[in-house]
Amino acid sequence: MAISSRNTTQTLTASHYNEIRNQVVKVLGTGSGDYGYGQPTVSSTRASGSHLVSAVDMQNLRKDIMKAYYHQEGLQLTSVLENPIANTDVVRAGAVSDADYKKTHNAFVQIANQIETNRLTAHYSQMTLLPGAASKSNSNWGQGTVSGGSHTMSISHTISFTSANHRRWFFNAAGNIRIYTSHSYSGTSAKAEDWKQFLANSVNNQVPINYGIFNQLTTSYKTFYQRNAGGYNSVYNDNYWRVNARLNGNNIDIVQEYVDADVGWVNRFWIAAYDEPVIGTTTSSLGVYYPTGLITDPVHGTMATVQIDPPTIS
Repeated sequence: MAISSRNTTQTLTASHYNEIRNQVVKVLGTGSGDYGYGQPTVSSTRASGSHLVSAVDMQNLRKDIMKAYYHQEGLQLTSVLENPIANTDVVRAGAVSDADYKKTHNAFVQIANQIETNRLTAHYSQMTLLPGAASKSNSNWGQGTVSGGSHTMSISHTISFTSANHRRWFFNAAGNIRIYTSHSYSGTSAKAEDWKQFLANSVNNQVPINYGIFNQLTTSYKTFYQRNAGGYNSVYNDNYWRVNARLNGNNIDIVQEYVDADVGWVNRFWIAAYDEPVIGTTTSSLGVYYPTGLITDPVHGTMATVQIDPPTIS
């Protein structure tokens, strides 16, 4: 919940400082639910009441704010929040029109509210993509018999996190899993060519599991993406690719279903429909997009912002 700015005539206390710090730590530290990046903090709670807050307290709080802010924005904090540099800097409530507003209590409130609002976002400069974390393939599948009907080929992956908190922090910090799929084929099979074309164009050949998807998962498999083959060769419009996922302990299980639902075709040699096989190689490849933030700050030097180990994928 957003913190209110203070009246410029109000006396500020350690309790007001703690209010800002608690909100910042809720985003940067352990947190709970959709709060928390699991990062170490350097600021400390001050004794409540009328106790004084030192410049060092504010400097440490600024370091914590900087980690979350730079992770989200990719911008230097100096443009919005300056560092109180000595005990002679009096931390007032502050008004936007003040020359030293960027050092004031209300400036800290403003940025603390901003990092709470933007807590599920990240700037691309603070993230790293590992595109080929795992890959599996299946070749020459489908019916290929005088039977018609539907055939499903499945490819499964497990995304393993070290703990439930690790998984939660990963997605809270805008980490995601990217599912790439393709069909490799060169020849004259119309069905194989159709699979090749429509998989190559499925959401630009990638489907993400991000916070929004993760937040909907349960211990039962749920379909969160499906694409039909329509638009290339209408004969095969019944075929589709479907992605299912579930929570499994600390992990996430993914099952991709490649459904060859085409009923086949009839010629003078068969009474029943002939459902040709899917020739070629269908591949599923998973990538990981994860926080690896680092900043060189003019005040604090080089330091990590938000860094979270990627999960392992099998």
